[in-house]
Amino acid sequence: MNTYLNMFIDEADKEFWMMAKEHFLQTPPQVYMGIIALVVTYIFEIKFMRKHGWKDRKPKRVQKAEKLGHIVRGERVGDGTYFEDVGEVSEKKYWRANYVYEVGGKTYTYSYRGGAYPPETLTLYYISNPRRVFHNMRGSLLNFIHAAIYTLFPWVVAICVIQLLGGV
Repeated sequence: MNTYLNMFIDEADKEFWMMAKEHFLQTPPQVYMGIIALVVTYIFEIKFMRKHGWKDRKPKRVQKAEKLGHIVRGERVGDGTYFEDVGEVSEKKYWRANYVYEVGGKTYTYSYRGGAYPPETLTLYYISNPRRVFHNMRGSLLNFIHAAIYTLFPWVVAICVIQLLGGV
C-alpha cells in the first residue's frame, strides 16, 4: 500500500511541475520583467526609507520651535467631550478638550479638537506668540499620503515596465 501511495504522490508531483512549467512558458516575458522591476523598486525603496526615515521626521515648524526652546506642557482640564455633527452631506465625529499651559508666568488655554481621545498632558509648541500653540500628533494625513505613495510606487513602476515592453 505504501508503494501505491508513493507512486500516486510522485505522479501528482510530476503533474504539478508539468503544469507549472507549461504556465511559466505561456506567460509573456514582460510580466516577469515587471515582477523583477517591482522587487528591485521595493528594495531601493526600503534602502531609501532606512536612510531618510520619513516617519521619524518632524514638521519644520516643530523643529523650529524646539530650536527656539518654545515647548510647553498642557494639562487637560476636565474630560474630553465627544461630538457628532450630522450634516446634510457628511457626519463629523471628533473629540474636544481644553488644555491649560503657562508661559512666562501667564496662563493660557488651548482647545484641542481631534479624532483621538485627548491625552492627560499634551506637548505644545509655539514659534513667537505663546497664544498660537500647536501640537505634533502622529498619524497625520501627511504620514498617510507618504505611506500610500511608498506602497503604490513600485506597482506603478512594474506596470510601466510591462507596458513599455509591449504590454500583455
